[in-house]
Amino acid sequence: MPDPFLTSFPEDPDLPTAIQDQINFETDAYHCPGDDGFIHAVAGISYTYNASLAGRQLDESWFKRRLGLDSAAVPVSYDTDGNRFEMQDGSQIVAPPFHVLRNLPFADWHVGNYN
Repeated sequence: MPDPFLTSFPEDPDLPTAIQDQINFETDAYHCPGDDGFIHAVAGISYTYNASLAGRQLDESWFKRRLGLDSAAVPVSYDTDGNRFEMQDGSQIVAPPFHVLRNLPFADWHVGNYN
């Protein structure tokens, strides 16, 4: 997550930085229509991405070995709703749920829902 969120991987890029060559941060692509502004207003983005990828190419063998997942089952990014986030000042915020069904990009390049 971008500032002001605390991240477990401070040396790794946040989502907008990781894909800045593909999607300009100044577009509406980072604002989920279901996000009423709660998270987007704090961080300028409604989404987070899979910290296990952390801006690196998918090592499918790691996901297969550790989690039993192939690339078709590894979500790359997802909406922040329904999650608790720690801020850099030590406070926490909870992003209220705003989805019943989500579409996510997966590591094999397909988009689908995640159960």
